[in-house]
Amino acid sequence: MEKFIEIGKIINTRGLDGTMKVMPLDSVNSFNGLKFVYINNQKYSVSKVGSSKGFVYLKTKEITNINMAEIFKEHYVLASREDLKLDSDEYFVCDIIDCEIYNSENVYIGKVYDIDNFGSKDIYHLKNGKKDLTFCLIDGLFKNVDIENKKIIVNTKVLSEVLV
Repeated sequence: MEKFIEIGKIINTRGLDGTMKVMPLDSVNSFNGLKFVYINNQKYSVSKVGSSKGFVYLKTKEITNINMAEIFKEHYVLASREDLKLDSDEYFVCDIIDCEIYNSENVYIGKVYDIDNFGSKDIYHLKNGKKDLTFCLIDGLFKNVDIENKKIIVNTKVLSEVLV
């Protein structure tokens, strides 16, 4: 498992004090409560986090002016896995990628190769041989998620309703 998780991409600066405008890769809430972030393999102390219109505004103690912040445009913001808080039914995308999906009868459906989020629900993309499958993640679909063994069991009935 990866020790650090990409949580956003720096897309611009804001103001003259070194605040960076970040496009979150998941939720703006991923930044809440973080004491440290990592940019370009360097550790930075978070001094302030704000959000507006789906963007995060990140200020660190070490990046003190616009010139310093400009250097990091197009770079990713990472956080330590231990510092990120997940609910019991939430998983990191990087942990779900390459998981094999099986139905309730233990029949192989496919392997996750990508996950998109266009708003309210995650869209899972699977490969099964030459065939691609896509489904929307809804409540009640996952019966069991085993990240260590890269295996997910889905509710067969619910899956048949969401396969695209």
